[in-house]
Amino acid sequence: MHSDCVGGVSRFALASKNNLNEELRSLPEKIESVQVIDIFSSSWESNFFFGTNDLKILKCLIAKPRTKVKEIAKVIHVSQKTVSRRIDAMISNHVIDFTIIVNPREMKGYVNVGIFIHVEKQRRNEVTKKIYEEIKNLLVLGPPYEDIDTIGLNLYVQNMWEIENIQRKVESFSGFKNVSTILPLRRQYYHNLLLEEIDRRISTQTLPRIIPKV
Repeated sequence: MHSDCVGGVSRFALASKNNLNEELRSLPEKIESVQVIDIFSSSWESNFFFGTNDLKILKCLIAKPRTKVKEIAKVIHVSQKTVSRRIDAMISNHVIDFTIIVNPREMKGYVNVGIFIHVEKQRRNEVTKKIYEEIKNLLVLGPPYEDIDTIGLNLYVQNMWEIENIQRKVESFSGFKNVSTILPLRRQYYHNLLLEEIDRRISTQTLPRIIPKV
């Protein structure tokens, strides 16, 4: 995902099967012509096994998130019960989550702001609790991002003064280290990369097994 933000700032969200911590730490040295404002990462592990039907369901939902179970079942040639069961399994294992993708330009009367708060690791839970208390009356898009020492919020506020008020309160918390703020203008999602990976996995799973002759 790539976001263009106010002030010529760009935000990138990357996903990888490998640990990128070392590569991310050395990134500022590799792109000297670009000022790196903030870098953070998180990891997610799951024992969930993607069957061929799961991958086909994901492909349908990525291409058209509002696709009905009946339509998916027809496309991938399985029963509606099978589709519903596999979607429930992926949701319960946090393989997929449903949220709203908003166009900041169309949110009239609101300002979209991303706030990324770095805290001391041992105080993260304490600071997180205080932050949740502060934002309970604000319009929050999606669940807050949480890592070992970083808390990310995607908020919609009515004016810039609300942003400043949030930052000042956060800066007063014990365990606070620093905060960075971005104002997204537009977002671009590279769903084609996900679809290509899904197609690759489907083709791998459906390849006939060749038993060598002895």
